[in-house]
Amino acid sequence: MAETRKLAAILVSDVVGYSRLAGTDEDRILARLRVLRSDLIDPIIAIHNGRVVKRTGDGAIVEFRSVVEAGLSGQHNPIARGTFMIYALFS
Repeated sequence: MAETRKLAAILVSDVVGYSRLAGTDEDRILARLRVLRSDLIDPIIAIHNGRVVKRTGDGAIVEFRSVVEAGLSGQHNPIARGTFMIYALFS
């Protein structure tokens, strides 16, 4: 059997300070994170041909077909450029 290989760009995300934030009001933080994922993050991943491999509470592992697509996903919307911007939504 021939082995099939593919190149991919892997993005790993995490919300900075999530444990501290969840400690103050876990239900509210989870609700805001779900809205952020469904309204912003997941559509951007889809636009750039990404695939969520695994979700971890406040983070995710996402596979992209190319480094270019992965990079564009982070530049698509200013709010999605980094954990600092996402963190600011929860403050």
